[in-house]
Amino acid sequence: MERIIDSELRSLTSMISQMCELAYRAVSTAIHESLYGGDSYDNIKEESDMLMMLADQVEDKAVEIIARFQPVASDLRMIKTFMRVSYDLARLGRYALDISYLNRRFGGLRECDKWVCQYVEYMSKKVLEMIELSVDSLRGRHLKYVEKIAKLEKEVDKSYLDFLDKIAEQLVTK
Repeated sequence: MERIIDSELRSLTSMISQMCELAYRAVSTAIHESLYGGDSYDNIKEESDMLMMLADQVEDKAVEIIARFQPVASDLRMIKTFMRVSYDLARLGRYALDISYLNRRFGGLRECDKWVCQYVEYMSKKVLEMIELSVDSLRGRHLKYVEKIAKLEKEVDKSYLDFLDKIAEQLVTK
């Protein structure tokens, strides 16, 4: 027997799903433009703004569900997760916008050494994979991808620190 709250939770899930698609598209577009050129700032700005608006709507809906239905602990944890995920997805949109702004301002990575592009491409693929796995995990409401996401995050963090070390080395030797 379906509870009244279940349809509201599905509505939140749908909103988060829409946010996932927008965030993935914005980040992917910004990365592609960094590596291969183009100017997608205006499109990414729209997507970033939409993500912020949807995050606000998720938060409002979550508070409404809590106030109206007084959810049990498991539902409350899910609602909290949706609120946190929506915030993180809005941040991804903002990061994509920052990347696109820098691409517009500095012309992307075309003038950089090849190793820079290789690092960015490697880290980007890992980040996009993390987003995809997170979306799949959220949609399926299971945690089977959590270990893989954590492993990917460690790989990205290590690669980023290696990248910064390599830049620092080059600055010192110049």
